[in-house]
Amino acid sequence: MLKERNIGVWFDEERINTLDQSGEMLITVLSALAQEESRNISENVKWGLRNKYAKGGCHTSRLLGYKTGKSEHLEIIPEEAEVVKYIFRRYLEGQSINGISKELENKGYTTIRGSKTWGFTTVRNILENEKYIGDVLSQKTYTVDYLSGKRVANDGVLPKYYVENDHEPIISREDFYRVKEEKQRRTELRKGIEDELGYNGKYSAKYALTSVLFCGECGKPYRRQVWKTKAVWRCSSRLRDGTKYCKNSPTIAEKNLHQCILRAINSVVEDKVKFPDILKYDFFLELKRYKFQNIDYDKEIEKWKGKLIRLLKSKEGISGHKKLCEEILQKLNWLETEKKRSENNKEERNQIETLLDPKLDLASLLRVEEYDDALVRRLISSIKVKADGSVEIWFKVVMAVEEKIWNHTKNINV
Repeated sequence: MLKERNIGVWFDEERINTLDQSGEMLITVLSALAQEESRNISENVKWGLRNKYAKGGCHTSRLLGYKTGKSEHLEIIPEEAEVVKYIFRRYLEGQSINGISKELENKGYTTIRGSKTWGFTTVRNILENEKYIGDVLSQKTYTVDYLSGKRVANDGVLPKYYVENDHEPIISREDFYRVKEEKQRRTELRKGIEDELGYNGKYSAKYALTSVLFCGECGKPYRRQVWKTKAVWRCSSRLRDGTKYCKNSPTIAEKNLHQCILRAINSVVEDKVKFPDILKYDFFLELKRYKFQNIDYDKEIEKWKGKLIRLLKSKEGISGHKKLCEEILQKLNWLETEKKRSENNKEERNQIETLLDPKLDLASLLRVEEYDDALVRRLISSIKVKADGSVEIWFKVVMAVEEKIWNHTKNINV
């Protein structure tokens, strides 16, 4: 364009004038040399990076919850690590990614870039990042060519390098893989469920039962309805098409359904149903997380000590409240043990070894008194409503309890 207008460019160092024929040829040669030099540099950089990937180690300068230490390994930033833990915990409790984003914004947390706006992609990437369990996956992306500098996802074009236990984890492996399973479950739910309007279903974080309660006759999900002031759950197929496809699905009062779920959970806690210890172990672990994840052990110990002192000072004394005093002492001993173990940062599974002790009164420690959506999301994978008014409740540890909505009869499946 400049040449067409008879405008030349003078390169003083090379003493080249672009209006001269020789100058144009020199520019072409120098450009080719510069391009080749750029290609050589790019190839050398790629070679160096791939050698580093093969040797292991993390190659990121900054990550929420971590900083690069003197040894070039990632070191935890406690304040930011709490934000990461919150994201994983809320997802496992059933909150949607958009819901978590809003909660983070309301709490005033900032992203790694200092922004107070949390996007869907930001939260999703944190939930999918293996670095939070102490591992490193390198070469997730690669540069297509050195001229454009465009990076794309590595879908098998180049080798990836996975290094385990590279640095201290923020999230346990168990929770990380549970998040992956929950993500897959929500994806399948979105693909497989049709709502009343005929569109593809989507995961709902408003009510926990929306994503787990299904009709035993037609397989469609149950939906929450409000009749004047009474909340009930009904088969979505029955709501949309009447009795055309689903003839015998019962309508369930929400209050009765909640009580039924509590009976099923407590029947396992009180050992009224028999399961293998390995299944109980996982069940109690999850229930303990729910009940004690944010517990202030000192405050809880003082509360139970106060109750014990009041019993001792009563007219009846120890003799009049022997059983209750034993239960309180047992709870105090358990709380003291849990406090020491939590301070020593021992593995969670080691913290609840005593939960399988037959001498331990689990009913007083883990019995659930009130229905909570967060607990349902943690423990239950699906509930099948049968035509006879019973429900088959499948827990995530692959065991099931059958309860009658109106009667207390019980069957067991493992």
